[in-house]
Amino acid sequence: MQYKNPAWSQELQYQNEYTRRQNYQNESQYSDIFNGDQYKRLVEEGHFPDYRDVALMASLDGYQIFKQKTDDCWVILFLNANIKPEDWVKKHNLLIGAIIPSPQAPHDFNSFLQPIQIAWR
Repeated sequence: MQYKNPAWSQELQYQNEYTRRQNYQNESQYSDIFNGDQYKRLVEEGHFPDYRDVALMASLDGYQIFKQKTDDCWVILFLNANIKPEDWVKKHNLLIGAIIPSPQAPHDFNSFLQPIQIAWR
C-alpha cells in the first residue's frame, strides 16, 4: 500500500539503493545499519529478498508523564530503516508498537515484547 504513493515509494528506496551500490558487500567502514553484521546475516538467511520489504528498527524509551515524577511511561517505537537516516525519527515516521504505563521501569520487558514478536512472524 505504501508503494502506491509515488513520492513515498521513492523515499522507501533508500535501503534498496544503498545496498545495491558497487562494492557494498566489501565495505569495511560502517556508515549505515546496512553495513552491520546483523543486517547482512539476515539477508544471508533469506530476509529482505524483495526491494519492497521493510526493515524496521526497535527503540525503547521511558519518560515521566507528570512533573511530580511519580509515574513513568515506556514506549516501544519502530523506525523504518528503508528511509534516509535523517528522517528516521521525524514524528510522522515513528511507529508506536506499545505504550507501557508503570510507576517504575518494568522488570520484564520481554513479557511486553512477546506479543509484538508473535505478530511479526
